Amino acid sequence: GKYDESIQWFSRLTEEYPDSRMYLQALYFQAWAAYADGKFEQSRRAFGSYSNYETDRSMVARSLFMYAKSTAALGKEEDALLVYQTIHNEYSGTSLADDALYERARLLQSLESYDEAAAVFLSVQREFPNSPLAEESLYKRGEIYFHQERYEEAMDAFYEHRLRYPQGELHDASLYWGGQAARAAGQAHGALLLWEKLIQEYSKSPLHDESLLEAARVLTELGEYRQAISYYSQFISSYPDQAETERAKQQSATLQRLLEGQGSREAELNATIEREGFDSPRGRQAAMDLARLYLYQYTERSAEAFDLLERLLKRSQEGSLEHAQARYLLGEFFWRRGDLPSAANEYVAAALNGGGDPDLIARSLLKAAQVAVEAGDTATAERMIRKIRSDYPHTQWATEAAALRDRMEERRGNR
Repeated sequence: GKYDESIQWFSRLTEEYPDSRMYLQALYFQAWAAYADGKFEQSRRAFGSYSNYETDRSMVARSLFMYAKSTAALGKEEDALLVYQTIHNEYSGTSLADDALYERARLLQSLESYDEAAAVFLSVQREFPNSPLAEESLYKRGEIYFHQERYEEAMDAFYEHRLRYPQGELHDASLYWGGQAARAAGQAHGALLLWEKLIQEYSKSPLHDESLLEAARVLTELGEYRQAISYYSQFISSYPDQAETERAKQQSATLQRLLEGQGSREAELNATIEREGFDSPRGRQAAMDLARLYLYQYTERSAEAFDLLERLLKRSQEGSLEHAQARYLLGEFFWRRGDLPSAANEYVAAALNGGGDPDLIARSLLKAAQVAVEAGDTATAERMIRKIRSDYPHTQWATEAAALRDRMEERRGNR
C-alpha cells in the first residue's frame, strides 16, 4: 500500500529502461498505483500510454476503461463518456464491454441526462443479458423514473425488472419501489398487491418492515381497518425495538377504537346522505363509504350495502368512476354471498365502466377471472386473463393474471 513509493520505482524503470521487456508491465502497475493513490492525472496519462503500446485487445480495453475512470474522476465527464462508448463499440468482445456501457449510463445519470441514462441501462441488459450488471441496470431504470416523478414509467421499469429476474437479488426492492410508484400514480390497490407479495415472500428483506407499515397505511386509507391492524400487529411483534413501533401501536389502537365505535361514523354518513341526497356528489360519496362500511366491517348488514349500491347505480352516470366503483362493490357483495355468476358480471361491468382508472379496471378484471375460476368457468377466466395481459402487459396485474393461469393449468394437469 505504499503507492507513492511504488510509483517512483515504476517511473524510474520506464524512464531508464524504455526497451526493457518489463516496460509495459511497469507502466501498467504505475498507472494502477497512481489511480489507487488518487493521482488521477498521472494514472490517466499512464493508462493512455499503456493502451497505445499494448497489442492484446482485452488489456487495451482494460487500460482504456481505467483511463475513462481517471478522466471522470478529474471532472472531464464528456471525455470519459466518449472513451466508454469507444470500448463498447470497438472492443465489444472483451470482458469489459458491459462494464463500459454500465459506467456510461451511471455517468449520464450523474450529469442529469436521465432519458439517455435510462436508455443505456436498458442496452446493458439487452446486449449483455448474462452480465452481472444486467439485473441492476434494469432496476436502475426504475429508480431514475421514480426520482423524476415519472411514476407510471417507473412502475413499468420495475415490473420489467421483476419479469426478467424473478429470482433476482433486487426483487424485493423492486416490489417495494414498484409499490411506491403505484401509490404515487394513484393506484393504491396495485401498491398494496406488491407490498403484500413482499411481506409474504421476503420475510428477511430489509424492506419487510417498511412494507408492513405501507400496507397498513394504504388499508387504513381504504377503510379496511381489520387488515390494517393485522399488519400493524405483525410489525410490532417482528420489530419491537424500532423507532416506528410506538407509533404503530398508537395507530393500531386508534383503528381498534374506530372499529369499536363505528356507530358514530355510520351516523355521520347517514346524516350526510339525508342532508345531501343522492343527487349530490357528496351525498353519493357518503353512500359509497357507508356501503363499504357495511361490506367490510359490519358484514352482517351487507344487505343494506346492496340497497345503497342499487340506488347509487340509478343516480350515477354510466361510464363514470363513481358508477364503476359501485359496480365493483356490488361484485364484492355477490362474491361474499356465494353468487359467483352475479359477482363475475358486476366485476366485468366495473371494468367496462372503469372511469379511466386503470387500477380499478385491471383489479376488476382480475377479480372477474378469479371468480370465474371458482365457478368452474375457465373459458371466461381465460378471456379475462387475456384482456389483462393485452391491455396491462407491464403491470403487476398481468403477473397475477399469469399466475392464475398457471394455477388453472396445474389443476387441469392434476385431473
